[in-house]
Amino acid sequence: MPEWLRVKIGQYQALPADRAPLGIWRITHNGQAAYYLYSPCCDQYNPLFDAGGTEICNPSGGFTGRGDGKCPQPMDRGTKAALVWSHPASTSQTDDPPGLMRN
Repeated sequence: MPEWLRVKIGQYQALPADRAPLGIWRITHNGQAAYYLYSPCCDQYNPLFDAGGTEICNPSGGFTGRGDGKCPQPMDRGTKAALVWSHPASTSQTDDPPGLMRN
């Protein structure tokens, strides 16, 4: 796990569940590792970050639930997601990140 993500997770763990991501998944985006954060509520975007910590896009969430439209297929076909962290106050999470279209 990249250091920037370890730092963020430390910050998220100190927040109440309604203010921190509910879960973080490692996925493959354009052949590279990426990290998808699932926001705690409703009209918030769910960002996707590259392995260096730069935000790539928001594949889901927002008012429409469809994200910002900048990466309509955020997860490479035939790849699997892996849950790397979930907020201690969140309900159980699975390896299928909510909000991502599975191909």
